[in-house]
Parts: sequence; C-alpha cells; structure tokens
Amino acid sequence: MATTTQTKIELRVPSWISDIEPAQKSFYDFLLSYAFSKAQDYKARSQVYERKYCVDFPKFERSLHSSPTEDIKKWDDFIVWKALYDSYQKWERRYHELKNR
Repeated sequence: MATTTQTKIELRVPSWISDIEPAQKSFYDFLLSYAFSKAQDYKARSQVYERKYCVDFPKFERSLHSSPTEDIKKWDDFIVWKALYDSYQKWERRYHELKNR
C-alpha cells in the first residue's frame, strides 16, 4: 500500500468556529465532501465520452493507440478525456485517502 505524506497546517479562523462541536471533524467532513464532489464531477464529465464511444477510457486509449489510421477528432477527444479521467482518478484517491485515515 502506498504511503501518504502528511503536512500539518495551522489555520486562523474566527473564534466562533471553536463553538462547532467538534470543529476539526467538521473541517474533515468538508474536505471529504469536497473530494467526493470533485471526483463525481470529473466522472460525470467523462461519461459524455463513454456514451459517445460506448467504451471506458482505458479501452478507448488502447484502441486509439492500436489503430492503423489517425482520426484527429478522436485524438482531440482523447486529450480532453484523458485529463478528465486522470483528474477523476486523482480525486477518487484523495477521497479514499481521507475516508480511510
């Protein structure tokens, strides 16, 4: 299992934040929700291409690289889809990292 680097940060917040019980858990819950939301956003945006090509990204990438002809429109879609897929993977990892801490 990969190890994660942790960084301790100090935040200056209004004093009323300490009235939230417990403030640290509320902040953690926010981060968890944020990571989940980001992952779902990238997943939904990727699904446009999954529906268009009727395959998931890894299969599309393999077929594109093994194709004897070059289709510029598919390569344009590949560039955008790869960015969306990589971003989804990144935020999905971050979500699970937070969830399993």
